[in-house]
Amino acid sequence: MIKVAELFADEDKIVKERINAKNELESYIYLLRNQLKDLKTFFEELLSKEKSIITNAIENQIKWIDTNPNVKVDQFRKQKKQLETIILQIMSKIHGYNVNNTQSQSFQYYGEL
Repeated sequence: MIKVAELFADEDKIVKERINAKNELESYIYLLRNQLKDLKTFFEELLSKEKSIITNAIENQIKWIDTNPNVKVDQFRKQKKQLETIILQIMSKIHGYNVNNTQSQSFQYYGEL
């Protein structure tokens, strides 16, 4: 029994990483969507065009997850990075941040969403 578990340990690790990456993306998506609905957040400063861009990006990510539930970890991370980039660009315009700032600094602020 232990030998069988050892045989599947690597596969289990890959599955766990994929599930975690998918959960991170989904959590980020739904956090953004809820923040857009809450007018007490800094999203209230967005123009309707900017809200539409974010809403479309969120909906596209949800559709992507629904059609690609079992892709590799890197693909989930790539999708999350794309969404983060869209949010960063829009928020940079509003708050006057330099888009070329290191992402760790920029996303630290947005991590409070």
